[in-house]
Amino acid sequence: MIDSLAAGGDGVGRASDGRVIFVPMTAPGDRVRVALYERRSRFARGRLVELIDAGADLLAVVSDLFDADDVAARARAYARLFDLESVIPS
Repeated sequence: MIDSLAAGGDGVGRASDGRVIFVPMTAPGDRVRVALYERRSRFARGRLVELIDAGADLLAVVSDLFDADDVAARARAYARLFDLESVIPS
């Protein structure tokens, strides 16, 4: 789960080992699947692969942009906006 935003705008979450993970194109509250491409002893950087569940902050922004009524539609709209490989199923 993405807990906060870093100064540069990347979402910040934590791995099970406590390591911080920076993930662009995510917002607090998002539950995501990430592919790690850089691993360090105290942090990692990842690429968003799947938006499992969109957080409230993201849904508010997407709702304003796309005027979608249901959560899944908003999440799919967000995924199209960023060309994600996988998103919440239809």
